Amino acid sequence: MAVLIDQPLWWFRGRRWSHLVSDESYDELHAFADRTGIPRRGFQGDHYDVPEEHFQTLVEAGAQLTAYVLFKPRWDMTDEEAVAEAEASIDYLAEQTKARGLDLSVRLNPMYAADGSRWAKKAHTSPDYQPPRLTDVMRVAEKKRREGVNIYIGMSTEGLDDGSNYMGREDYTMKLVRPVLLFNGGKIDSFDGYI
Repeated sequence: MAVLIDQPLWWFRGRRWSHLVSDESYDELHAFADRTGIPRRGFQGDHYDVPEEHFQTLVEAGAQLTAYVLFKPRWDMTDEEAVAEAEASIDYLAEQTKARGLDLSVRLNPMYAADGSRWAKKAHTSPDYQPPRLTDVMRVAEKKRREGVNIYIGMSTEGLDDGSNYMGREDYTMKLVRPVLLFNGGKIDSFDGYI
């Protein structure tokens, strides 16, 4: 499994920060942090906050860059546009990290309307707004994994949504959750027979 780091995009106390996580265990995460000199005070319950100046050192020590791609990030996108945009974004990230000799892990997250947000207000006033379809997300993830991209499907709305998310679409059924979990855990690479 891997220790993952995102780009230092998060501003706090006048600095940019990254998040350092493990997709295996906290033991793996703490061992990596200890080995690379990241103090335990940076541990935030499930990740380490790491200042920007340590980013390159951690990547060189083996942390894998992870990028978050929002599936259907605009409320006025069609389902077809969402698929094309997600594929193009992932292709760009894969090309750029390969050119720099970096490993890449993508977290493909279906967009949702966060309660009270400007995005949600615009989505709900748009006559054509539809949340993403989980089956579209699954198809893109499957295709990109076949192309060699380390990819994970994020399904959590972190309790922030207003009920307008992929679970409200016509394709959604609880029977899709298990194969996504199996896919995320590396147990299956294809959704054949599920969608």
